[in-house]
Amino acid sequence: MAVDGNYELNCILNKLSTEAIDFETNHKDLSNKDLNERGKDGKRLSRTTNVHVDEFLRVRHKGIFDVTCPSMSEQDYDWQIDQLNYWGQNKPSYMTGVKYKVVGGNDGDTLDFCVVDKDNILGYGAGAVLDGFAQNYPVFPDEITSLKEHKADLITGLYLRAHYKNTGVNPARFICAIYRYMDTK
Repeated sequence: MAVDGNYELNCILNKLSTEAIDFETNHKDLSNKDLNERGKDGKRLSRTTNVHVDEFLRVRHKGIFDVTCPSMSEQDYDWQIDQLNYWGQNKPSYMTGVKYKVVGGNDGDTLDFCVVDKDNILGYGAGAVLDGFAQNYPVFPDEITSLKEHKADLITGLYLRAHYKNTGVNPARFICAIYRYMDTK
């Protein structure tokens, strides 16, 4: 993993291949460093190679939601999908799931996720819900939860919406990141 501004870059290694041995031998000491950190020679310490997962570069967007839902309420939280670019070119991106934690909260709280066209970019009407996943998904307070295998195209200008339903007396702090891939072809 490496941090680059608002993004973390992750590399997935196959445990049954020589990739893990190569990483341990040649790259492990460079992990968890700022991608822009420079050595005495002026070159980046975290050197990157063209490692692709199914022809996509994996990017996990950090901190799209960090909000508090009041007790006994339902709230919508929207994150506008930004444009990713690769070597100066705008590229399409895809979401494959979310990772979140609820601090506090109550047994019985639920979450829904969907993609919304709030500004009528696609012409279906302002506020059109285009796709949803994890409908009425139960919240497990104070646990980190990953919901994967929910692939969706992320079109710049649309919104990812999380709908939090708080069913009890405790407010709930909701912290969320998405798993996002960028097409590097």
